[in-house]
Amino acid sequence: RGGVEWRALGAWALAIVLGFSFTTVATTADNVLFTGFLSDSWLGHNGLGWIVTFLVAGGVYALLGGARDRREFSEEAQHAR
Repeated sequence: RGGVEWRALGAWALAIVLGFSFTTVATTADNVLFTGFLSDSWLGHNGLGWIVTFLVAGGVYALLGGARDRREFSEEAQHAR
C-alpha cells in the first residue's frame, strides 16, 4: 500500500470537507468568494469549525478501526518473544 493509511486519509478528507462547510472566504463584505452551508451557524460565526473537523476526523478514524498494527509477524519473530 506504499505506506499510505487509507482509513486515516479517508477520515481526514471527509473531515476537511465538513470543516469547509463552516467557512466563509471573503476579501471584503461585498466580495464573498466562498460560503459554506453551515457558515451561518454558531460554530461558523465564531470560527470553531476546526473543532468539528478535528472531532469528526478522530471519530471516523476510530470507527474505521483506528491505529492498529497490521504488520505480519513471522513464526520466528513470534517465538523470539
